[in-house]
Amino acid sequence: MPSSYSLSKTLPSCNVDKILLEELEQYIQQKVQNLADPDNKDEVSYELHIKDSIGLEEFNSINEYNKTYFPNDTEGITIGCRSLYTKNNHQVIKIRFATRKFASEINVSLVGNSAREIALSLSDEILRIIEPYKTKNYLFNPNGIHGLAVFAVTCLCASFLSGNELLSEPYKKFAQAVVFVAMICGFSWFILLFFKPYCTFKTALNEKRETKVKWIGVTQLKQC
Repeated sequence: MPSSYSLSKTLPSCNVDKILLEELEQYIQQKVQNLADPDNKDEVSYELHIKDSIGLEEFNSINEYNKTYFPNDTEGITIGCRSLYTKNNHQVIKIRFATRKFASEINVSLVGNSAREIALSLSDEILRIIEPYKTKNYLFNPNGIHGLAVFAVTCLCASFLSGNELLSEPYKKFAQAVVFVAMICGFSWFILLFFKPYCTFKTALNEKRETKVKWIGVTQLKQC
């Protein structure tokens, strides 16, 4: 008996280049082709969208993108594959890479036999393909709402304590120091969000930045 199942998983922070997209494109196209209704295998469609700061560029395959680098202002890349919808058979796989954590995700929606088991297997394999491309940028991209909430609460509590006449002077100074540190940390966090986005893309600008960071690191090590 056919069933339907949909899932959404957050992607790990990673570096996206054409090789990764080629691997994922080949995998999801093959899987959708295999799962599609035999009478509709020719109706499988694939899409690739590259979003920059001013628009959206669309391709039928990553092989149509003949440049070495993505645009310097790339904000996100989405790939997706779907079969023709029928009552008892339908597959949609979409993978979206973005500079922010909340927008980087896998979406799988299936209609067919053992839909849940197949969807989970598909998402696990997609994550396995991405594994070698993972970065540590997730450390600089905590959940935005939680991060802002912690920052705001810390500042409010410390501000209240620093102005509380019932506290002795040493405690007031400590509270003021906490406010100052929280403000510095918050400012640094926003700067890091710019230089360390959740997902990075192979662009000429990012490559120059990485080269500079590595050069600074090597220079510092030599001086130690």
